[in-house]
This record gives sequence, structure tokens and C-alpha cells, in this order.
Amino acid sequence: MVLEIDQSAQLTVTGFTSNETDAINITNLAYVGLFAARLKKSDDPAAMVMLNNLKVHRAGTRIQAVINVPRDMAKETLSKTMDK
Repeated sequence: MVLEIDQSAQLTVTGFTSNETDAINITNLAYVGLFAARLKKSDDPAAMVMLNNLKVHRAGTRIQAVINVPRDMAKETLSKTMDK
């Protein structure tokens, strides 16, 4: 897991599976989970910022999830979340 903050805030999580079939299945499950989360959290602006900026990629047995948000948007979203 790597967090980089400059003009954007980017959180990258990388994992590996023992075979490509498992990587495909996990990636597909992530897409389904993202779809369900977007439906469930559609009324939560902070959650939607994160969900709409989350991308999942697969290359062979490597799976990577990246949330990349402009720094100002990340700061504003975090501030609103902490105010609750």
C-alpha cells in the first residue's frame, strides 16, 4: 500500500495471486463490489468521491487498486467526513 500526496492524493494497493484465473476472478468481484457500493452509497457524497475515483487493474497475477483524487478535493472530502 502506497500513499502519495502532491497535486493529487493517490492511494495504491497492489496484490498478487498464485494464478491468472484467480486474479481475473478477484478483479471481476471487485467490479461487482464497486457497482453495489455505488448503488448503496449514492446519497453519500464523500463515499462517491472515493468510489468514482477507484480503478482496479489486472496484469497477469498482479491486481492493483488505485484511488486518485485531486488534492483539494481529497482535503475537502476528508474535512466534511470528519465534521460528521
